[in-house]
Parts: sequence; structure tokens; C-alpha cells
Amino acid sequence: MITIIIIIIIIITIIIIIITIIIIIIITTIIITTTTTTTTTIIIIITTTITTTIITIITIIIIIIIIIIIIIIIIVVVVVVVVVVVIIIIIIIIIIIIIIIIIIIIIIIIIIIT
Repeated sequence: MITIIIIIIIIITIIIIIITIIIIIIITTIIITTTTTTTTTIIIIITTTITTTIITIITIIIIIIIIIIIIIIIIVVVVVVVVVVVIIIIIIIIIIIIIIIIIIIIIIIIIIIT
């Protein structure tokens, strides 16, 4: 389960990196092909940085959400295991007590008979 989630995170980050690279390539080609004024190039540079930062922020948020989900799953599993163990221990204790009571009753009966 956790390995699948890690693989998904890796795939998402790779896709995001590829998308940002493509965006940068497209923007640089636009800058190169169109001999524009410095102001438009500055605007283009600003927009690329903004888009890349937005994309990275989104990926970080997704990764954090996935990590939180993993932690919640782990906590739930641990709680369930602990509860099951406690129930098993209680059952074992009850069985031991019943066996002891039966042995005591048998001993008392034997003492009364003899």
C-alpha cells in the first residue's frame, strides 16, 4: 500500500518536472523566435517563474496530503492491532480463571468425597 503511494508520488513529481521543463522550453523558444522588447521578455520570465512556483507548491501540498493519509492509515492499523491484542489477552485471562475455578471445584469435590 505504502509502496504504491510512494510510486504515485514519484510519478506525479516526474510529470510535474517534465511539464515545467516543457513550459520553460516553450517560453524560451518564444523569446528566441520573437525578437521582442525587454519588457515582454521580463513579463515572460516572471510568468514562467510564477507558473513553476505554483506547480511546485501544488506538488508539495499533494505530497503532504499523501503523507498525512499514510500516517492516518498507520495509526488506524496500530490501534486495531492493539485492540485485538488486548481482547486476546483478556480472553486468555478469562480462560485461565475458568480453568483455575474448575480445578478448585474438582479439588473441593475430591476433598468432600474422601
